[in-house]
Amino acid sequence: MFMPIKAGPAVNKVRRSLLCIAEFFPLPEVHRMLVSSDGLDLLRVNPAAISCCIKKGAKRRLFVSGGDWDINEVAPISEVRSLEYSAVHDIFIKGVSYKRTVQYAKMKKAVSLYIDGENKKPSSIGAYWCRSYEDIDEYFRKLDRAYESIKKDGYKTQKEVSLKNPDDSRSLADEIQVLIGRRGGLILGCGGTHRILIAQSLGLERVYVRVAGIHEAFIGKDRRAKKLRDEVIRKIESLNE
Repeated sequence: MFMPIKAGPAVNKVRRSLLCIAEFFPLPEVHRMLVSSDGLDLLRVNPAAISCCIKKGAKRRLFVSGGDWDINEVAPISEVRSLEYSAVHDIFIKGVSYKRTVQYAKMKKAVSLYIDGENKKPSSIGAYWCRSYEDIDEYFRKLDRAYESIKKDGYKTQKEVSLKNPDDSRSLADEIQVLIGRRGGLILGCGGTHRILIAQSLGLERVYVRVAGIHEAFIGKDRRAKKLRDEVIRKIESLNE
């Protein structure tokens, strides 16, 4: 999946120090390597603006990157993530039992292969974090609780969820991920598919997302590292709803 190259706290600390040094050297490629999503605020957007997502198998890229990835590696969510799309539609719009969804069937098969010793990583074939049939039931119970919570209280950040319902919270960094294309279009990244679909099904006007990548054409011409990060922040903030 398309995602920025991850780095730990120590690497991010070094990266921030290098930003100050890199400002004095005209090396665009080095500058782009030093800019990351580290420390960026969440972006507030209309979920209806997100209709496409990154395709499976998309290359790992720098946080700021060029090329045609925002054209060639993008497709409608309903096509690329049809299991999640149909599950949300069937369960929460049509009222179908989760055990009758295609996603449940795929997860059950993946877990079965894991239990039988035929696959050591069920998450790679659609089981998410589940390792047993009971886990699958709990997965869908959490999905139902997420839907009811969003329906009642609106969309909350993972930090807000952790304070109210610790058992249902994810990592504080595990927000809906989006990428920003060359013209400022929002593209769903590798995290938060169910949540964005739930928000859309409920007609919500605002959700919080984490920017995981941005096309260099959407950024200004100044490529010095500190200036580039400032421009990234400015352009991202311009998309706030």
